[in-house]
This record gives sequence, structure tokens and C-alpha cells, in this order.
Amino acid sequence: MPVLRNRNVIVEAHSGAYKTTAFSIPVLQILDTSNKQCQALILVHSPELAQQIQHVVLALGTFMEVLCHSCGTSTKEDMDHLKQGSHIIIGTPGRLLSIIRDGKLTADSIKMLIMDEADEMLSKGFWSQMIDLSRRLPSSTQVMFLSSTMPKLEVVSKLVRQPVHVVVKRDELPLADIKQFYVATENEECKLDALFSLCETIAATHIVVFYDNREKVGWLKKKLIARQFTASAIHGNMPHGQREPIIKAFSSGSFRILISTDALLRGTDVPQLSLVINYDLPAVEENYSRRIGLLGRFGNKGAAINLVTSEDMLKLKEIEHFYSTQISEMSVKDPAETE
Repeated sequence: MPVLRNRNVIVEAHSGAYKTTAFSIPVLQILDTSNKQCQALILVHSPELAQQIQHVVLALGTFMEVLCHSCGTSTKEDMDHLKQGSHIIIGTPGRLLSIIRDGKLTADSIKMLIMDEADEMLSKGFWSQMIDLSRRLPSSTQVMFLSSTMPKLEVVSKLVRQPVHVVVKRDELPLADIKQFYVATENEECKLDALFSLCETIAATHIVVFYDNREKVGWLKKKLIARQFTASAIHGNMPHGQREPIIKAFSSGSFRILISTDALLRGTDVPQLSLVINYDLPAVEENYSRRIGLLGRFGNKGAAINLVTSEDMLKLKEIEHFYSTQISEMSVKDPAETE
């Protein structure tokens, strides 16, 4: 409602809190679809997230004949779409700023600026571009700033003036329907055997395994393939053009297990996903809900299993306290016992 009342709004909410729906509906409501000029910009930190938001906007705006374009890796394709007209344009701050600077996009009709996952954009060095872009828009442009964790107020105040601050508490997040377990292992080496056993005994067609070390996601992929599992891997240093086909192949069922760093957390939906395994616990506590929150989308239920050593137990307890949740112990058989 504050957005529909033309207020600038800051939303602080974690993954799984339906932020995309929360800003897509008011964006669609302010559009004049008879005018094909851009009326809303949505800033994101990656092309994958831009595509995800585009799908939501187009689905919600089906009967409005809304024109929405997500900027990707092809500049020519972006230019072609801009010539045809787009009510809503989604992209990284650098790409959108470049389009405006080059005169390919007129900002006169822009009514709303959305900054989604703003904490990620700030951490990735988009700050100066966000400031520059916001200054090129009409002074009447309404701003919506969405973030998992709130940056310093002096930072936000340069982008959002006199905002309404909306906070979604952690205990309101949809983690209740996700069963959470941990498997105690003697050491790091034993985690691999535990992973094999889980993948052999749990009947899940789509499994995501999170691993913090991007140098080792390839190692884990090779170990799983050698064990006759179908698997692939992605990490944040892979170009978008390499990651996207892997994610699509996983979603379509071309292979069963996807190993990923936290690069998968944003802009990705796998409707059939029923099991998330944390090979190691996330370095940042907020990423725990983002990881297992992949299970709670589309109204699905699933299970999250954490592989932990004795050294990880303190971190696991901190996560339980942080989210006011309970993570139960489960046991797995040694794969050698099943052979």
C-alpha cells in the first residue's frame, strides 16, 4: 500500500519473502500501456535475476499486454527490444546507465525505480553507477529499495528520500514447511561418503549441493560422476553464458545433482527441487535461508540436510538461534554397508 500511495519505500526482507511479487504488482499498476516508452526501471546485480523477474512480471501482466525486457549479454538484442518499446526494463546498473548515456533510452517517462537485492549490488561495486543513474531520472521518480540486510542509513539516504521502512521478520519467512536436518561426520573427508549415501538412499530427482569453495565444486562433480551419479557444477566466476545452460539442463532433468556456490541463490527457480544439501555451512548466516529457501518456492515442501563436523556444531547452533528454528540430527548408513 505505501508504494501505491506514491511513497518511496525501503523493504528489508530475506529470500523467500515474495519481494518480487511485492514490487511487480504496483509497478504494473502504475503503467500506461498505451505509451510504449519505458516507465519503470528495475536494477539487479545479475542477468539471471533480471530474467527471473521478467518471467514474474510477464506472468502477472499477461492480460495487460505489458512489454518487459531483461537486458542480457547481447547489446544488439537489447537495442532491438528498445526500438520496439518496453514499458519495463530490467538490468544491471552499468548496462542501464550505458543505455541512457548513449541516448538509446529516454528517461522522461520513467515513473518508478526499483533496486532489488540492493545489498548485493552495493557489495559488487555498483554504488556509483546506482547514484549516477538515479540522478538522470525525473525528480518525481518513485523509488523502491529492496534488501536482505540494511546498508548504512547514510548510503540509503542518497538513493531514497523520506522512505517508508517495511521489515519482514525472519520468523515470518516460509521455512516452517522445510524439514531441516544435520548429519554428523567425523571429519571433512567423511562428508563425501555421507553425501554418496544420501544421494543413493533419498529418492529425489533434483538435488542441489552447496559448497562454499568454488575451486572444489569441480572436484566434487568429478567424485559424484565417478560414483555413477549424473551431476554438473556452477560457480560465481563462470560467465552467465556458461551458467544459464547448465541451470536449464538441471531444471529439465538432464542430470540429477547440481553442485553450486552461492551463485545459484539469486534469480534461479527449480520447481521440482525437493532436496538441498549443504556440504558446508554458509559463511554468512543470511545465506542459509536463501539456500534452503529455494525449496519453499511455488508452495513446494522439501528437506534441507547439513553435513557437519564437530567443528561446525557451534555454527549450526548459531544458525538455529538466528532463525529461531530447530535442525534435527539424522543418521546415514556408510555406503559400504549397502554394497
